[in-house]
Amino acid sequence: MLASLYVGTMTNVPDVAKSLTFPHLVFLQVFSTLSLIVLSIAGYLAKTKSETKWLELKVTMNKHKKGSRHVW
Repeated sequence: MLASLYVGTMTNVPDVAKSLTFPHLVFLQVFSTLSLIVLSIAGYLAKTKSETKWLELKVTMNKHKKGSRHVW
C-alpha cells in the first residue's frame, strides 16, 4: 500500500485518493487514535516515574542533611 501511495504521488494524485477506501480510512483513524493514547500514557508514566525518583532523592538528601554533623 505504501509503495502504491509513493508511486501514486509521483504520477497521479487523484488515483491515490480514490484508492483509499472507507476501511483504509477507518484503520488509519483508529491507528492514529490508539497511537496517541499509547504515547500519552507513556508520557504520563515517564513523568510520574521521574517525579517519584526526584521525591525519593529529595527525602534521601534531607535524611542525610539531618544526620550530618557538618556545619556549612
